[in-house]
Amino acid sequence: MLTKAKAVICYYAVRQLGYSGIAVGKFLSLNPGAVSHASRCGEQILLIEKVLLDKLENNL
Repeated sequence: MLTKAKAVICYYAVRQLGYSGIAVGKFLSLNPGAVSHASRCGEQILLIEKVLLDKLENNL
């Protein structure tokens, strides 16, 4: 569950909010390569879990 949460955070922070992978990695204790991988996984999670994406977009 924590891995999925980090993946969604990485995707949303990097791809939607424009944070750098380095900044996100420091916050989540991940290296930039792991942030990139997690971001791709997070995108896949949000494609499946559209309700979660709607909640993110409506609360940020």
